[in-house]
Amino acid sequence: MIIVYNINGMANTDFNNTVFDNTAANFNFSPDNTATSDELKVGETYNHERETNFAKLKRKIKIAKIAIFSVTVTITGGAIVVGLTQNKNAIKTPVVESLNFRVKNKTLFYSFKLTDINNYKVIFTIKNSKENIYEVVLDKNDTYENSYDLSSYSGSMSASLDYSNEVDHYGNLYTFNFEL
Repeated sequence: MIIVYNINGMANTDFNNTVFDNTAANFNFSPDNTATSDELKVGETYNHERETNFAKLKRKIKIAKIAIFSVTVTITGGAIVVGLTQNKNAIKTPVVESLNFRVKNKTLFYSFKLTDINNYKVIFTIKNSKENIYEVVLDKNDTYENSYDLSSYSGSMSASLDYSNEVDHYGNLYTFNFEL
């Protein structure tokens, strides 16, 4: 118990019941420092220029991680590039053979053979400068032969064979331009 007197001479009492035990140890002995134990086994004349086994091991692990990451990125990147290029080359565009287009007496006569259509649609279109006059989708490997009467049209015209996978790839196989 502590008694303190203030300026007026009155006593103030303070009960300090806090108990201290400075000898009790509260230390966690669970850390495992055996990996760095070779640092404790250095000779009397410690050579600061020589690395410990622990330092060598840490550097080797770091180099191995960098090498594995580099190889993984290289292989993944190569696989992506090969996959993209093979995908473009693996699917051939349709082939048009035996083309025969001619105009006689305002009638378009045509014949052609389609092969290797695979997953594409081939669109045969006859158009003038203003509009598509005729359009048909061809989706089979076959020989196509027919005629189309264009007597109600005049001027610059064209007949074309275009292909598309209906997603992201399209192109022109053949275009026949003529005047009526």
